[in-house]
Amino acid sequence: HSAKLWDMHYAWSTKVTEEFHNQGDEEQRLGLPISPLCGREGFVLSSSQMGFLQFICLPTWTALSRLEAHLHDVLEVEIDAARTFAGSDDMSVVVTGVAPGAGRSITRECLDQCEENFQEWKRQADAIKAAAQEKEKKGAPSMATE
Repeated sequence: HSAKLWDMHYAWSTKVTEEFHNQGDEEQRLGLPISPLCGREGFVLSSSQMGFLQFICLPTWTALSRLEAHLHDVLEVEIDAARTFAGSDDMSVVVTGVAPGAGRSITRECLDQCEENFQEWKRQADAIKAAAQEKEKKGAPSMATE
């Protein structure tokens, strides 16, 4: 869900989080240690999602985007060879099923959307941190959870 538009990404993030927390609740009920990411205490959704996107999703989309670009370059060489052999200028449509220059890379689109989602979570985390700091200035105990 990391590359979905914000509203859908947010909905899935909350659903997955609730599933994790339900697991943590069950582990606690059974007297088991609570698994990582499954505890409700001290949990901050924006910080959790930032970590997920920063350390799992963004590197994955970046690698896939690089792979796709490399495969595109390799395919271009093959298309050029096929054009030379067949004497046709329009082999790319036959070989790839896509007209030359048609649209952006799907992995690049996903990478860009994932980055936008990361930036939104960062804005939310920064707002929570600023609110906690403001409460501390006023002498009230801070709450860093959402």
